Amino acid sequence: MTHIQSIGLNLPGHKTSAGDIVQWAEGVFGKSDHLRKFKFLVGRSGIENRYSVIHDFKSADTFRLFSPNGQFQNPPTSDRLEVFENEILALASGSAGRALAEAGLDPTEITHLITVSCTGMRAPGLEIKLSQELGLSDNCERLAVNFMGCYAAFHALKMAHYICTAEPDARVLLCCAEACTLHFRKTQTADDLLTTALFGDGAASLVVGRDAGNGKTATKWLAHKAALVPSAEAMSWQIGNTGFEMKLTQEVPRMVEENIRGLYLELLKVTGRKKADYFAIHPGGKNILEGFRRALNLSDEKMEPSFRVLKDFGNMSSPTVLFVLKEVEKAFLASGRESAIVFTAAFGPGLTIESAMLELKRQ
Repeated sequence: MTHIQSIGLNLPGHKTSAGDIVQWAEGVFGKSDHLRKFKFLVGRSGIENRYSVIHDFKSADTFRLFSPNGQFQNPPTSDRLEVFENEILALASGSAGRALAEAGLDPTEITHLITVSCTGMRAPGLEIKLSQELGLSDNCERLAVNFMGCYAAFHALKMAHYICTAEPDARVLLCCAEACTLHFRKTQTADDLLTTALFGDGAASLVVGRDAGNGKTATKWLAHKAALVPSAEAMSWQIGNTGFEMKLTQEVPRMVEENIRGLYLELLKVTGRKKADYFAIHPGGKNILEGFRRALNLSDEKMEPSFRVLKDFGNMSSPTVLFVLKEVEKAFLASGRESAIVFTAAFGPGLTIESAMLELKRQ
């Protein structure tokens, strides 16, 4: 069976509090209805801190991207992607190095590398540069999952599972790295205000193999299920002239709430379990987490890992659910349990919901 052998996390160096982002917005929007709406969104977001690869959201005197001449601008997508190219490798390699160290593996033992990102891309891509930066074997097979959004970690995990099923000796390194804050856009749309209020930057990496590995815990992949909700344009992510553009309807929390219980019950049936002990739910936003809570009738304790990640880091897109899984792992180790069942889920453009059932074991 496929196992997650380790999880490594990394954050960029620029920490921004909710107060910082509001102060920054005052300079961008001035006294306007946009500022009032933005303050309302930040106040209700449940997010206290986020991190960015740039210092623009905190240091008014040293803007790097959005106000290089002291006056706010909407930089072209090419400028944003240039910053992505300069910053994403350090963010990704930091998380990957931690995952390798936790698994007790030399980089040359990795047989496959899968990178995930929806906030920047080019060819040759992150999968090439990360392989070279880490010192992976020249024969290491490389794959990239690009532009799939917040649930893309599940696609990479399924890919790793298929590889390990076909090649029993495979050691797969999976890295999700995102720089969402590069795509702030000064417009009048509610979607752009919400994006700026919710998203941060971060990276998370996993080592995946057939055996349990040498870490304190091993996480066995039991089964997965996905659902494509009929309203295909409820959430979208598009490349625009001034950054990547998110469209997010107010119906998303309701759609998630109406569909997640069916996936959960199907996975319980497939795996022969009666219930999950822990829940690692992608914190796409406070309202979405509340929808998960209602749909599965979960206590505050069960939802705490997801709300904690939202509070401390915001929504970082694809790595976020892996940050939650790390929180679940910490709670499991502190509990004294020998094993536990984990239900994990994320959603993204489509609207698509991906889910899986995992088994955590102490080693």
